[in-house]
Amino acid sequence: GIGAAYARHIAKKGLNLVLIARRREPLSALAQEITHTYAVDVRTVALDLGSPNLVSLLDDAAGGLDIGLCVYNAAASNLGHFADVSLANKMQEIDINVRGPMTLADYFVPRLIARGKGGLILMTSIAGLGGSSVVATYAATKSFMRVLAEGLWAELKPHGVDVLACVAGATDTPNYQATKPDGNAPTQTPDEVVSLALASLGRGPVVISGFANKIVSFLFGRVLPKSVSVRLMSAQLQRLYGQD
Repeated sequence: GIGAAYARHIAKKGLNLVLIARRREPLSALAQEITHTYAVDVRTVALDLGSPNLVSLLDDAAGGLDIGLCVYNAAASNLGHFADVSLANKMQEIDINVRGPMTLADYFVPRLIARGKGGLILMTSIAGLGGSSVVATYAATKSFMRVLAEGLWAELKPHGVDVLACVAGATDTPNYQATKPDGNAPTQTPDEVVSLALASLGRGPVVISGFANKIVSFLFGRVLPKSVSVRLMSAQLQRLYGQD
């Protein structure tokens, strides 16, 4: 997925890695692949980024290390109409998509400021550019991540720290395919998304990956009335995921 693509691209630049994910087995397999391919050190930590004690877990994972680039890529989404999705599942989305990146930023931003250089990338989604049915909570959380990145970009730029929100559309990852989307929907590869994000760090607060997504952002954000753009986005996502 996108996280693995980030790991490979960053390792290729010769940087050591701390990889964090929920499942230990694929994490270990990725670390083994990277250490065999690139001359870098890789530390793996299996933890839930939605955990309420994430601060102490991050300290255990990265305390004492000179971290120069942080990427938050974890995401949770539950497809379905708002009334049909349990509160527990909605709160899981908030824990991973809001509490997680906020905690990561709170932990690492002071350290990046102290370094006087570094970067923070928050992976968000085209869904976060406006509200939509069947992904109402997810869209709201991804909007939060984008706006947080914009504010941090303004605050941290004078300290030599670059912040970026990378807005991705449909990306051909295992998690995306697990939602069983319409097979005719255009997608990008994780490598395409990650290459753009890393190349864009330091150039501005937000980058939108994919030409079609840029068009959608322009039309829905600047041209169409909000009532029209929300209905169109809702119809598109309902069709994509087969939701009535």
